[in-house]
Amino acid sequence: MHPKEPRLHPARGMTGILTEAAMIVLSILLALGLENWNEHRKEEKRCREALHLIRDEIVQNREEMSKLIDGHRAKAAELMHAAEGISRGGNVSVQANAQFATHNSTAFEVAVNSRVLNSLEYRTLLALAESYAAHKWLTNLEESYFQMVLGVNREEKRKGIAMQLRLSAGILGNYADLEKETVEQYDSAVAAINRTLAE
Repeated sequence: MHPKEPRLHPARGMTGILTEAAMIVLSILLALGLENWNEHRKEEKRCREALHLIRDEIVQNREEMSKLIDGHRAKAAELMHAAEGISRGGNVSVQANAQFATHNSTAFEVAVNSRVLNSLEYRTLLALAESYAAHKWLTNLEESYFQMVLGVNREEKRKGIAMQLRLSAGILGNYADLEKETVEQYDSAVAAINRTLAE
């Protein structure tokens, strides 16, 4: 026999073949399991990074909004007072301008569009969705307020101006109430994020 010629092994039998096949199957399953585990770890890391950004965004929105609530209530009262003065026949000068929060939602929208939040549990997703849904309501009320305020025409009859000012005051009062609820929803969302990050 030549030294480089391969040696032939005696027949292994069925047990040897089954053992070898089982080893191959186990190796493949182990490799797939490791790949899945690694992919899950990466998804979890992306989710945690997104939650940190969303929490920062919510905290910033909350701080900005909570500073404006009292001013909106005061402006609503001022508009109501002006409407009553105009109804009585007085010449009342009123500034109807109001400052509103920016309602930043970029981090949340990016996370939703990239689906990195898919692994979150329901209660955390619900808290986030509720806080960001409030943005839409606030934006709608802002638009209604501006349309009402811009619709006030000095040449209209006093009753019409007074009614528009009352409606503007009502919209702004509702806005302040919704702001207060939104601040509470922000607190709830931040608590849910903190619970998730602590797990």
